[in-house]
Amino acid sequence: MCAATLHGAVDLTILQQQGSISDYAGIFPVKERAVLEELLAELNNRYDVQVSLVTLPNLGETPIERATQSLYDAWDMGRGTLNKSALILLSAGDGQMHIYVGMGLRGVLSTKWIDARAAELSPLMEHHRYEDACVNAIAVVVRRIHDNASDLPKLNTVMVQSPGMAAAAVSDRKALPIAGVIALAFGALLVISTLMQAGNRQASVYDMGRDFERNRTGPFGSKKPRWL
Repeated sequence: MCAATLHGAVDLTILQQQGSISDYAGIFPVKERAVLEELLAELNNRYDVQVSLVTLPNLGETPIERATQSLYDAWDMGRGTLNKSALILLSAGDGQMHIYVGMGLRGVLSTKWIDARAAELSPLMEHHRYEDACVNAIAVVVRRIHDNASDLPKLNTVMVQSPGMAAAAVSDRKALPIAGVIALAFGALLVISTLMQAGNRQASVYDMGRDFERNRTGPFGSKKPRWL
């Protein structure tokens, strides 16, 4: 991390993805990070959706929107998942959080939904409760994807719905205790029997037209949202 910083700002060009959770700001204990990794791996296994979180100590003069998109592209997120992917970036030094959403998730993680969740996460960000903010952000994204699984683009995939998931997953996003958020969100995914039975995953192209908006980006818990 020392090699990645210059005057307190992170050099984005040398950062490498460390898994689903790339905690360069060092806000997560080891055990908690492992639980979040397992949760997001389960999300990927069941829904073929890739969601990642990166925390950085500082962005310097780099706008958080540009930084999130740059890392999303540099890490080649969404390849192999019909672009059903999203990257959440927390800049601890700036007190901002941003989400960049791939084309395959734009119908589920809509601008309206992102704005509503941003308002709920803002108090945590303003009080520098970054660990809680990140866990809550992951929890609401996981639940949203489950609740709207039928809207995800599919390729030779059969979805088996479970009515208990929505109730078991995190229900109220008003800063629940961090341990409870992890336990509820993670436990809900594991309790369900097989939700996705993958068919033949042959190569294919998911094409929504040349003028289709490829990605969606928006503030996520930032006190003063900024847009691209």
